[in-house]
Amino acid sequence: MRPTRRNSIYIEGVNGSGKSSVARRLQDRLMDRGAEVISKHGDLVVNPTGTRLTQEAFASLEGNRSASWPDKSFMTEFNIYMSAKIIVDSTLFDHALKKDHASALILDRHWFSQHLLNSFFTPNLLALSPSWIASCAPRLSAQFYLTCRPETRWARIAQRPRRLGHPLNDYLCQSPSRLAELDEFALDLLDSNDGWIVLQTDCRSIDQVADEILAIWQAETRRGPN
Repeated sequence: MRPTRRNSIYIEGVNGSGKSSVARRLQDRLMDRGAEVISKHGDLVVNPTGTRLTQEAFASLEGNRSASWPDKSFMTEFNIYMSAKIIVDSTLFDHALKKDHASALILDRHWFSQHLLNSFFTPNLLALSPSWIASCAPRLSAQFYLTCRPETRWARIAQRPRRLGHPLNDYLCQSPSRLAELDEFALDLLDSNDGWIVLQTDCRSIDQVADEILAIWQAETRRGPN
């Protein structure tokens, strides 16, 4: 098992769970306290190889947004490219951010999101296998999965301005049932992945969720590396 990157927070969750809003609030709170913060979304180390793989992945979804649910053929090429990108990014992490323990690291979405898509749509792909996760996936000092009721999730998504040019979100967010099914599957996956804290975000403000995460993170930081 790889060492834990101290002084770090990793947030995951299906669309509408509140993870990106909470990640931004955590960054603001820590910066207000005078902390140096590194905030990352999807990538730990921006690099040309990862950028090309991401571009190829999303290009593979163009023109197929009306695919059936769940459609293995629709997601196979995407999952191959994005799994390769996660592997490259995680390897580069060993030589970059992991060494910088002075800065607080906030990571919004990374390997678990892709592990979820692989397991749900293409379980026979064998990308990001359990052995890879155990030995190579980045480990952060406090890891959170945010979840909520389907009606809460759908209400949040309905309030957002639509992002153009994001075929994956278009596919996943066509109905509340798709996201609810994916979230339930993710919670089952977490049972076989140690080190995660599941937080419900229903009927709670962004500030309340951020406060709970900070309290847990600070306790983990005081405890020191494992």
